[in-house]
Amino acid sequence: MVMGKIKILKKTTYFLLAFIILGLIGYCMGNSDVWTFKTELMKNIKPYDGADLRLNGNNVFLMQVTQPVLEFKTAVSSVNDNDPIPTTEFKEDWMNDSYEVLNRMSVRVLKGTLENDVNICFETKGQDGSWWISDDTKTIYVTSDWLDNHKINEYVSEDEYINFTYFSIYKSVDGGEIFKKLAWPEHNRITQILFAQDGKRGYIVAGGPSLWRTEDGGESWQKIIIPKQLSNVGIGDTALERYQNEITTFDAYTIDGEGNLLIVGFIKRWQPKDSNEKKQGSVIYQLKWSDNLSDMNQIEPLAFVDNVKVSDIEVSSNNELYLLTEHYNFSDPNVHPKDKEVGFIHLQDEKEVVRHVFGKKLFLGKLYLGKNDLLYTSGFTWTSGGLQDNDFAFISKDKGNSWQAINDGRASARASYFDKENNTVWLLKINSLYFKVL
Repeated sequence: MVMGKIKILKKTTYFLLAFIILGLIGYCMGNSDVWTFKTELMKNIKPYDGADLRLNGNNVFLMQVTQPVLEFKTAVSSVNDNDPIPTTEFKEDWMNDSYEVLNRMSVRVLKGTLENDVNICFETKGQDGSWWISDDTKTIYVTSDWLDNHKINEYVSEDEYINFTYFSIYKSVDGGEIFKKLAWPEHNRITQILFAQDGKRGYIVAGGPSLWRTEDGGESWQKIIIPKQLSNVGIGDTALERYQNEITTFDAYTIDGEGNLLIVGFIKRWQPKDSNEKKQGSVIYQLKWSDNLSDMNQIEPLAFVDNVKVSDIEVSSNNELYLLTEHYNFSDPNVHPKDKEVGFIHLQDEKEVVRHVFGKKLFLGKLYLGKNDLLYTSGFTWTSGGLQDNDFAFISKDKGNSWQAINDGRASARASYFDKENNTVWLLKINSLYFKVL
């Protein structure tokens, strides 16, 4: 299963990690920064934007949110009449209108092969989007949300804002040859779409937060009631308490091999039913598909992890949970990512068996679970001034008990993909596709 969410550039460019920095945080450097060149991709695709990458044998798929191509008029050179020179004037009038430029952003899917490159097989307008693609790359779901920026060039309330935002769902069952638009209320938010491998049973996770379920491949959707402690309304006797207890979206989610949804939300004041003590941390729910659940109030949380916010979750075949976490001053809405302490938690039988701290001034993206319980995550460091610096990856081969840090060589990274069956990382740098086996 592959799912992804992109905002123009999902992954910012990375730089090589200096050995001394890793030495300071107590990790030894490996030699796994060696990448093997495979082929060239996206040579003729403009503009140069980030993407989500998926490979299946010889087949290649990418999804990206992209900006329109902006071009400048040219003038004749006074030295050589056959040598036009660019001017500072845009070629078309709409290119001068920043709102129109935003309105012309699009969500794309590209497909092709390792030998013959890729071409655009689907495109629709949108400034944001998500996708899900089956392991055999036959079934693809794409969502888009498009905001009419001409309508909100002056401040509008949140309620008015959603009236100018349009959400759509598209589906292909033939590997991207034909896409069909599915019925969906156009102003209902969509954050991520995800499915079981059959491509029929799935969920939509959205802001609010809200949650939707389908059993017929997206032809119809059932809204699932969210517990009050996970609703955007918040609970408490005072406005401060309601704010402290409020969340606006789910932080992490995945579907296991049985089609069960694991979903995580952070709450500043969580009160378990069997306790009078209020805690802050992340609550994890498991929605078993066989329960046909329409109301999350009917089930108890699977687990609660104290004093951390979960940024990603993976589940093993024997239902062990692996969590990528952050800890920081949760009362500070303006905390910089460099001040967040990044960590990892392993849960077995809903009990915490490993809690590991990587450190501060780190940013880690997605957590991947591969073959033989290999864990892999990559990211970059922050400078003291809050700028992105060196790139690196962490690898564990013992369920997170110990970790090795390596140079990851992600400078100029455009897209990446982790092949969990072969523990292989694929990386698209500019137009060159590389791989390495961990």
